Amino acid sequence: MKPWKVLRSSYVLDVPWYRVRRDEVELPDGSHIDYYLAEQRDVANVLALTPDDDALMVRQYKHGAGRVQLELPGGLIDPGEAPIDAAARELREETGYVSPLPLVPLGWHLQDASKSTTRVYSFLARDVEERGGRDLDANEAASSVLVERVPAERLAALVDELELVSAASLVTVLRWLRFSIA
Repeated sequence: MKPWKVLRSSYVLDVPWYRVRRDEVELPDGSHIDYYLAEQRDVANVLALTPDDDALMVRQYKHGAGRVQLELPGGLIDPGEAPIDAAARELREETGYVSPLPLVPLGWHLQDASKSTTRVYSFLARDVEERGGRDLDANEAASSVLVERVPAERLAALVDELELVSAASLVTVLRWLRFSIA
């Protein structure tokens, strides 16, 4: 199996947080097509557990879904920032909690291997404790972000009940479940 050969690339959309790239590619059979890819900075996601084994979740409006979503804390990785540092920062900004222990990497996955270049990095934060206030970005502050504590044993049920549907949250929970039984 041969990879596609990129002949030229250009951006058809370039706005904060998001770019769409048009690649003219040559397929293995010699034919040419235009293929469009979404480019966004990589993302860090964190499953944060309290000493009582509650998972910290955030409930907020997500415009792509058109609804209020329950998900794990996370967000874009800043340029030059390590994924693990972004996970700790997002946890602190969205929830006001920090972990006294090093975060545990749970792996990464592609947001959408066909149409996106974005990697999503998953981490586990243990024994988190509240330290100071949150530092929400302007969009989060304007539309409000609620922090909820959910017993960790309920996470699989939230998936089954379609309450937890964000791909980044689902993969992180799956990896944590595999990590916790290994």
